[in-house]
Amino acid sequence: MEDVFNLLISAKIPQNLLEYDAVEFVPTVVDFWNNKYNDSGFKFKVFIFGNDNEKPKFTYGNENFNMPITILHTNNHFDAIRNVGGMFGSGAKYCFTCEKKFRKSKEHDLRCKSLCRFCGRIGSDRPCVATGDFFKKCDECGKKYLNEDCFNHHKKNSNCRQTKQCEKCGVIWSMKNYKREGEKKHVCGQKWCQICRQFHSMERGCFIRPLELKKPSHYRLVTFDFEATQNEKINEITEEERRLHKVNFIAATVTCTKCMEDDQLWRAPLKQNGKNCTICGNNRSITFSHRPFTQTTVDQQIVTTNPLKEFIDWILFKLNPQYTTVAFSHNGGRYDMIMVFKEIYSKGVVPSMIRRGNKLYELKIPRNNKCNEVIFRDSFNLCPVALGKLVGAFGLQITEKQFFPHLANIPENYNKILPQLPSKSDYLYGGMSPEKQNEFDKWYEEEKNKQFCLDEALAEYCTNDVQILTEALIAFRKKFTEISKPKNGKSGPAAEGIDILKDAMTIASACMKHFRLNHLQPDHLAIVPEKGYENIDNQSELALKYLQWYEETRGVEIQSAHSEGGEFVVAGKYKVDGYIVAEDRAIEVNGCVWHACQKCFGDDLYKVLPNGKTVGETREDDEKDWK
Repeated sequence: MEDVFNLLISAKIPQNLLEYDAVEFVPTVVDFWNNKYNDSGFKFKVFIFGNDNEKPKFTYGNENFNMPITILHTNNHFDAIRNVGGMFGSGAKYCFTCEKKFRKSKEHDLRCKSLCRFCGRIGSDRPCVATGDFFKKCDECGKKYLNEDCFNHHKKNSNCRQTKQCEKCGVIWSMKNYKREGEKKHVCGQKWCQICRQFHSMERGCFIRPLELKKPSHYRLVTFDFEATQNEKINEITEEERRLHKVNFIAATVTCTKCMEDDQLWRAPLKQNGKNCTICGNNRSITFSHRPFTQTTVDQQIVTTNPLKEFIDWILFKLNPQYTTVAFSHNGGRYDMIMVFKEIYSKGVVPSMIRRGNKLYELKIPRNNKCNEVIFRDSFNLCPVALGKLVGAFGLQITEKQFFPHLANIPENYNKILPQLPSKSDYLYGGMSPEKQNEFDKWYEEEKNKQFCLDEALAEYCTNDVQILTEALIAFRKKFTEISKPKNGKSGPAAEGIDILKDAMTIASACMKHFRLNHLQPDHLAIVPEKGYENIDNQSELALKYLQWYEETRGVEIQSAHSEGGEFVVAGKYKVDGYIVAEDRAIEVNGCVWHACQKCFGDDLYKVLPNGKTVGETREDDEKDWK
């Protein structure tokens, strides 16, 4: 501690504060060290991490640093980090220049400034510096070395076999990229394009390539459905009535690509027949609930006070880690997957996410020493119809989707038998379409005097939903595989067709893969640059219309995205929506949604906008931008 107090005194930092803000005091310490050790050649930079992201929360220091200092900030406390890579899994490493984790140097970004292209090492003291007393050309890879340590290291590891240097143009190229196209060799002037994933000159545009399928591997398919109580109102100052959804019943079905080959096998219970599967495990069907039930048959019931927690523990940690799990829920991107993400995140696991606004398309948890590889997806993106309509769409020979009184799903109804069905309003009758209401009225009139037991109704309804989804997805997979099989006699993985459940996230992406596999010719369909061939700036339709109206009503000329030269640039780096040269006036058009307009959104700071941020967060960001 004596060293710490000496540092505080030397850097002129107060010693009696209750808390120390890193944003305020880290720059003071780093500047002090950089000045003190400047003659010794040390250049410091501090990286402060949270426990939920590979990107640092805060950095400060010399960009040409050679002494990274790593700190972990959690629970309002700071701790030193000895091995940053260890935070992201066994064997992981960390690049402070790119601020990204990696496992193998050969997989790291070749554009990284801290990568030595000659020996493959990464670090703040890379690339290797010429010593002036050494020169040697490697006979195997053709690279020319000006540093003996660099040469020796490249011989010891696999770098010599992985990269070569062209004698004509001097370019160092990766053998890995050429292995993807075995018939191609290095051509001077051509580079590996990350957009179209092939070699070509940079003057030539990019094309979508015909699809080459990888060898399929077996995986586990899990279909699941949540039911939740929603009787607890959220106390917020808002005109909208909001209710807290607490999961109290989960049904899940497990099958795999091996079991799917036999229709009788994947439909049969595993536990009851004394069977098991190395991929599926011991259970074909499993439930997680507050209350037990007796009238619905499943392989395993898990009765618990927290069904969601038990479900996540099961799917992440208790299935065979050798195989990937692909988990589907219908309309889950707006409901089930939201609650899944919250529970996963609370366990310290950070999944990669594909979303649009508040809708999740995919949650992906990579395999590591903590958990299995699990991919959560929304089946509605593959079959964009209501769950009940999937029965007719695929001609399924199963019980059709039932009606369920969601508002009667409350703890007070546990372990009770009501003399008759709950009221129509509990079935959300007012939200049904007229056609659905007519269907419900007929059913309700016939069934209303029957007894109702919530414990049994939850099990019957939820397991039926999962059965419908499972049958529909497997039927769709089978049909799409047959449709997408090439008709030209292709061999290898392509002959198997496209597995729509594993290879596609949406029906649009599945159709595009089918087109690329069976119809697209090489160099036929161009990839148009995001901003067009004219490199035009992006600008909202609202902004363009407003600027056009402003020009016409005020009689002025405004430089905008559609003007020659694009948007006007202020101070060399800030683009503005419109600029009036004659008045030296800049105009910024802030759309209501993306800037949380006061008139439209009022003072409800916790309302979530389509960009995923709350009203309060959006306004805070705007204030920072204007400052």
